[in-house]
Amino acid sequence: MRRGGKPARPAAVLAGEICVRAGLAALGLACFALSYYGAALGPAAGIDFDPALPVDWLLPCVPALVPVYAFGVFWPLTLAWLTPRAQLGRVAAGFALVSALSAALFKLLPSEGSALREQCMPVTEPALALLQQLDPPIHLFPSLHVGYALFTALCIGFALPRWRWPALAIALLQGLAVCLVKQHFIADVIAGAAIAALAYRLIVASIGATPSGCESQP
Repeated sequence: MRRGGKPARPAAVLAGEICVRAGLAALGLACFALSYYGAALGPAAGIDFDPALPVDWLLPCVPALVPVYAFGVFWPLTLAWLTPRAQLGRVAAGFALVSALSAALFKLLPSEGSALREQCMPVTEPALALLQQLDPPIHLFPSLHVGYALFTALCIGFALPRWRWPALAIALLQGLAVCLVKQHFIADVIAGAAIAALAYRLIVASIGATPSGCESQP
């Protein structure tokens, strides 16, 4: 028996739920791969979109924020483990919508960030050098990194109200990090955040249920 008189779930049920959530985490990774790398397949739109604003060139390069940026890669995976069972389908659909809308903009408005990265030259920090090697300077608009971060924060805030502000703080840090390690322009951050808010509003916030009681359903 669990504390409070609730019966413990059978091991088979628990194992099944772990498999489902692990599968959703893998599906999230697949959504990222398809949207980010899949957008590079096929013919280009023929439009060179420049999302740079004058302020972007005034922001410093801060290599110390690379770990914050790296944390943002894994942060969206928490959705598969923290979302209540009743909301998993809608959250997964919202995550897919963020991915699809971002991929469409990658294709329609291709952008390139080599000039932005030159602000960090010469690269003397190994972590920043590795980041630039792993992440090519393409598909800047919108920032999928920020889109996923804010969508994750909004969903966690809905399901677990006491974690709303810490989750939003993490999303804000991601927005700062992507600009200050020179991976994105400010316009990319705004567009990514807008897509996340739209997907959350259309799919997750339309559940119609109040978040009360969700914290008792891990």
